[in-house]
Amino acid sequence: MYLASRLSPALISMADEISPTPKESKKKHRDIGKLVRDLIKRPNLPKSANDSARQSNSTRISASASGAHHGTDAGNAEPTASGGNATLNENHTAPFHLARPSSSVPHLLGSAVGQEEDNRETSLTLTPVAGPVLTNTQAQISDQKATTKESVKVAVRFTQTLLKKLPDCVTTNPVKMAFSVAKVIIEIKDAVGSNKDELVQRLEETANRLLAVERTVVSGVPKAAEEAMENLKKILGEEMKELKDLADKSLTIQILDNEAYGSKIQQIFQRVKGAMTAFFFEMAISIQQTASEIHDDTKRAALERLHPSEKADHKTVLEEKGLKREACTGGTRVKILEDITKWANDRSLASPRVFWLTGQAGSGKTTIAYTIAKLFEKDADSSQQTLLGGNFLCSRQFQETQAQTRILPTIAYQLARKCKSYADALHVADKFDSVKFNVATQLRDLFVGPWQQSEGTRELEPFPYLIVIDALDEIEGEGGSAFLGDLLHTIDRYDLRGLKFFVTSRSDPELVERCKAFTSEAVCRLQDVPIEEARSDVGIYLKDKLKKLHGSPELAELERRADGLFIYAATAVKYLIPHRSVTVREQTKMLKNLLSKSYEPVSGSDATSLIDELYRQIICDAFSPFKGEFLIYRLGILYTFLCTAERTSTPTVAALVADSDNEVAKAVLDDLHAVLYSQDDRIFWYHASFPDFIFDPARSNFRIGEKDFAFSCNEPAHHNLLGESCFRIMKSGLRFNMGNIPSSFLFDCDNAALAEQVNKNISAVLRYSSQHWTHHLPPPQLINIDNLLRLISEFLQIHVLFWIEAMNLLGLRNQCTPMLQCARQWVLKCGDNYSELARDIGVAANFATYFTGSPAAESTPHLYISALATWPQDTSLSRNWKNKFSRIPAFTHTKGSVDLPLMTVSAGVAIASVAFSSDGTRIVSGSYDNSVRVWDASTGAELIELKGHTGTVNSVAISSDGTQIVSGSSDNSVRVWDMSTGVELKELKGHTKSVNSATFSSDGTWIVSGSSDNFVRVWDVPTGVELKELKGHTRPVNSVAFSSDGTRIVSGSYNNSVRVWDALAGVELKELKGHTGSVNSVVFSSDGTRIVSGSYDNSVQVWDASTGVELKGLKGHTRSVNSVVFSSGGTRIVSSSFDKSVRVWDVSTGVELKELKGHTESVESVAFSSDGTRIVSGSSDKSVRVWDVSTGLELKELKGHTGPVISVAFLSDGTWVVSGSYDRSVRVWDALTVAFSSDGTRIVSGSDDNSVRVWDVSTGILSDILIGDECFAWHLADSNWIISSQEQNPLMWVPQEAGLCTPFNILIISQSGFATVYFHQSMIGVDWVHSYTP
Repeated sequence: MYLASRLSPALISMADEISPTPKESKKKHRDIGKLVRDLIKRPNLPKSANDSARQSNSTRISASASGAHHGTDAGNAEPTASGGNATLNENHTAPFHLARPSSSVPHLLGSAVGQEEDNRETSLTLTPVAGPVLTNTQAQISDQKATTKESVKVAVRFTQTLLKKLPDCVTTNPVKMAFSVAKVIIEIKDAVGSNKDELVQRLEETANRLLAVERTVVSGVPKAAEEAMENLKKILGEEMKELKDLADKSLTIQILDNEAYGSKIQQIFQRVKGAMTAFFFEMAISIQQTASEIHDDTKRAALERLHPSEKADHKTVLEEKGLKREACTGGTRVKILEDITKWANDRSLASPRVFWLTGQAGSGKTTIAYTIAKLFEKDADSSQQTLLGGNFLCSRQFQETQAQTRILPTIAYQLARKCKSYADALHVADKFDSVKFNVATQLRDLFVGPWQQSEGTRELEPFPYLIVIDALDEIEGEGGSAFLGDLLHTIDRYDLRGLKFFVTSRSDPELVERCKAFTSEAVCRLQDVPIEEARSDVGIYLKDKLKKLHGSPELAELERRADGLFIYAATAVKYLIPHRSVTVREQTKMLKNLLSKSYEPVSGSDATSLIDELYRQIICDAFSPFKGEFLIYRLGILYTFLCTAERTSTPTVAALVADSDNEVAKAVLDDLHAVLYSQDDRIFWYHASFPDFIFDPARSNFRIGEKDFAFSCNEPAHHNLLGESCFRIMKSGLRFNMGNIPSSFLFDCDNAALAEQVNKNISAVLRYSSQHWTHHLPPPQLINIDNLLRLISEFLQIHVLFWIEAMNLLGLRNQCTPMLQCARQWVLKCGDNYSELARDIGVAANFATYFTGSPAAESTPHLYISALATWPQDTSLSRNWKNKFSRIPAFTHTKGSVDLPLMTVSAGVAIASVAFSSDGTRIVSGSYDNSVRVWDASTGAELIELKGHTGTVNSVAISSDGTQIVSGSSDNSVRVWDMSTGVELKELKGHTKSVNSATFSSDGTWIVSGSSDNFVRVWDVPTGVELKELKGHTRPVNSVAFSSDGTRIVSGSYNNSVRVWDALAGVELKELKGHTGSVNSVVFSSDGTRIVSGSYDNSVQVWDASTGVELKGLKGHTRSVNSVVFSSGGTRIVSSSFDKSVRVWDVSTGVELKELKGHTESVESVAFSSDGTRIVSGSSDKSVRVWDVSTGLELKELKGHTGPVISVAFLSDGTWVVSGSYDRSVRVWDALTVAFSSDGTRIVSGSDDNSVRVWDVSTGILSDILIGDECFAWHLADSNWIISSQEQNPLMWVPQEAGLCTPFNILIISQSGFATVYFHQSMIGVDWVHSYTP
């Protein structure tokens, strides 16, 4: 019974591992134990020698002592007399069969073979036995025996094959060897063809995992899992070595021992499997870490959408990327810094959220702010209770550091990088587009919302955060005061616990008013600091910076002169340290010179007087050695440093100053090192007080001793000089094909070499001159500008085209029209003698709009090939341009009923209303899709879409200052929007039906609205409160308007009446009667003396605003008049109608001056530009069009037949075919393209399918159809590009309204007109460079 005691525990152990539950495991233990006892107790039949010799390797089972702890049943079995092997007679009809089909007999090979107490292998050979007919139980046992036999055969065969193939897998790389062995295992398994053997299954599973590792290694192991990979390599090396040794030994081992080797193989792979499990676990962790890192990267990428300002960060000083700033010298500003630090670290609820530091110019506010920012940096002082969350140091020297809308996004970016909970909440809120909005919206979306949302998780981050904002007075305009007001309002309204704001500014009256409510502990006025303390601080500062002069009487005198003013001391230090190598002797001499020539400070002198004395000495030292033209040149360089539109380099400044050079500019910069410095190849001033000093003649023109000095800059005169320089530079630098573009078939975006060529050919000074020449147009009343006017006139002759080309290449084409319009307005101020020049500039501005607002701008050569070729305006200037480009395609057009606008904007939805901004740079439209859109008036690009209305936007208007939009909608609401950001500022509710009209008063403080509820309402813009309700109309109010002085309101109603109201009292003054249909539009003239109205009765009426008398009736429209408006001068009226036309009228005579046609549906709204030169119209045809009022640019629409062709005929010579159609056009077709003969063998016919067909008379065969792209040399593609049919090259762009003929059509006689284009002898493609003839 020893066999049973050895075998049963192993079988039971095997069954336990494959059992899914303890209950099932226990049952199987009993079944296997019973089965083994039955087998052992069965009487053995006599055995012959042959039987013994017939023992098969396939029936040998190695049994180990492992699993003996499962031996409940086995322990009850009787031990056999033999201590070694026992043989059971084999019975083929009663095979050995375990309770589970997938017998785990091979699992015995996985036990501790050869590790039992006698260190001997134990084997069992099952042989068939003879017996009686089997019962069901006996049959089951017989099946089990047969299956076990087969499994043992498979295991042995698998082991033998694997051992034979192992030598072929051996390599010096253990990992590759492991992968090779895995592949061999899979191959053997497939060859053996058994899925039931446990050894095969386990090795196959391990092999598949190894192959998975191989795929992972090939695709790349994450960095975090590299250590796990190394561990796996190490284990694979050890196990593959053992496997190789096993393979070597197997060559000398009898086949009878294959079971033991199979067990050892499985042990090896079990260990490999464990190593791989650990590897994949590490991989899973690394993947999770990688996913987390990707998520963090995504968050960081989202933060970049905030577009933070680097230059505003105090750390930019360390990175040498921005302004030079210094911290307070040790031992100075001690009490102030202590007070601010104490406030910042005070976490009590009673502590104010905002601390305001104020002081006059030069008192050291920025130095203190910089010091505080450094002090509260995270790693600056671990003892701090508060951390720096963000900072923004404002400065007028950069655009990005003086824009109030850049402050909060920058601080939000910095805070999110330090406070994880806030960063997570900011990411979830996803309001990053708030960077485009106003400060109030930014505070709500970027701070209040995310900060409150993160409150629950911020407990893990116990530090409060300090926000530092310096020099709010340097924000452009009144932005600093407005920002502080919004900040204080937000803090009062919301709980921003955990945030504190430290703000500095000059003592601006507006800011002082804002901060009146501050408690004394939250305000520090540097002017109130005791003078003794300020003097002491300055003394410490000077001793620190001028160590070599410590103890000298000169330093003591300088300290006395500074009188506690830090800007004086700081400027003096910069003056005395021109470079690091300066000696003590030199410094002493310089200081003596400075003190000897300076004025004695007057008792009680203010800071301005003190700093002026120092500035005077500095510029005296820099310029007094020079006289005459040398002094003029050097002063010109200084003035240019201060007058340029943007901070520039010394080479650019030198080039702008005639007859100067870069060496002189560098010398001036060196001489003025105390007040100017160079950073990033641009020139800056240390303090804003220096430019103020130079531009004020009372400060910079002075006398020292008996000598007078005049160093002040006459700004108008110097701008005049710079303006002349810009035109001089553009004349010499601008040329045709600035980008060296090889072919007109190339779009700019497809030209890889274009950027390099542009940078090479457009120098920095040419770029500056092109971009900023209008900045230097001086007030014409203050200076002689005749030469500048002459240069502008010369510029217009041809160089203006090269300028538009350069601006397009520089990506600045949207600036062309505004700059030319600005120049036109400037010329008009120069006097009536320059009206012709103003007109020519207007032509250039219109052409710039025509090009930049068209698809032609996508390929710069098409400024000439397309825009100039199709430009229809026939003026002397336009003819001069075209004479220089005689080899561009020939474009002709006939007069018809369609006018060519300067620009057509495809809005994609019907337009209900339009408005021009006062500066002419923006167009606003209201649409039937419930949206308000803002468009660039130069390029037609959509700038922003304002969403909020839930009904058609019937009316839009822009405030006179261009900052706000008001809209009225069929959703019954009036909404006010921020023009620049698109943020909805207010929703005015009160109307109970559709709001049909809304507009601002001239000062922007009131809004008037008219509604289908029959009421006119007046609203207060700042508060959104309804001020008045005007009752009187008995039908819907369609239109409302203010008089220019804001005292009267006019309204037009569906009841055919026009009413005038007192805006202040809310009473009706007059009712104007005369229209016989609904009054759709009303407006005052700019002087308030007249009213114009447009009606459903097809008429436009002009009224005397004071008497109510009808002055004129303007007749011409054939359908309802939808919109009317006066020009700014009150001399013209423009009207739009359901008849699809826009008409311009002379107010004094009532004569129709021009009819503008081109819209294909009702024109719903029109508006004049503020200068009266342009009209914008919006239509149900889904387009917005811009028209030139003076010329009415006419270009006609031509399309193919759109109705049945009813008549055709040959010309006598057979070269042309004429076709007539119900579409009201007669077309002439080129018959030569289909080889017509004149002998009567061909017939032409017309059909209801809109085609003309040519037939062979003798055969009746259709020979050609005069329609279809297959016959065209070119075709029209999207955006009205002419595309060559074969090469698909963009030949030319033409306006959609032109109605371009196809190549078949050589002449069309049509009611709507037509256009043709000829490429014969034109220079396009690679030849386009020859299209210009100088």
